[in-house]
Amino acid sequence: MSKMRHRWACAPVLAVMVTGLLAGCGGGGGGSSSPATGGGNPGPPPTSIPSTASITGVLQDKTTGTLLPGRTVTVQGTSLAGVTDGNGAFSIANVPITSVTLVIVDASGTANGNFSADISKISGSPRNLGTIQLTVSGGTGTPPGGPVFH
Repeated sequence: MSKMRHRWACAPVLAVMVTGLLAGCGGGGGGSSSPATGGGNPGPPPTSIPSTASITGVLQDKTTGTLLPGRTVTVQGTSLAGVTDGNGAFSIANVPITSVTLVIVDASGTANGNFSADISKISGSPRNLGTIQLTVSGGTGTPPGGPVFH
C-alpha cells in the first residue's frame, strides 16, 4: 500500500510537466513565455523597419549660388510639403522610403523644377538630400534643365 501512495503522490508533478511540455510545443493553454518552457505567448513582435522618414535639403540657384528662400517643396502625388527658410533649407516629415519626385515652386506658384531621389538609399535621420541646385532665370522662372543634385 505504501508503494501505491508513493506512485499517486507523483501524479500531480507529472501532470504539471506534461502541461509545460504541451505549452512549449504550441499546445495547451497560452500562458506566459518563459525561458524554462519556451512556450506560451512569444512577446512583442520584432521592431519593424520604418516606412517613412524625414528629409531635409537646401535649394540654391546654380548660376548665382544664391540660396532660395520661400520655395515650396512638395512630394509629388502627396500633400507632404515644406517651405524653404531664409537659408534655402527645407524639411519634410513622413516621406515614403522609396523613390520620390520633389516638385519645387516659388512663392508666386511658378514652377522651379522637379528633383528625383531614392530616399531608401540615403542614410541618417533625418535623411539629408544635401544642396539641390536649380537653374532659375531671374530667381523665379522655369528652369530649362531642371535641378542638379550635388
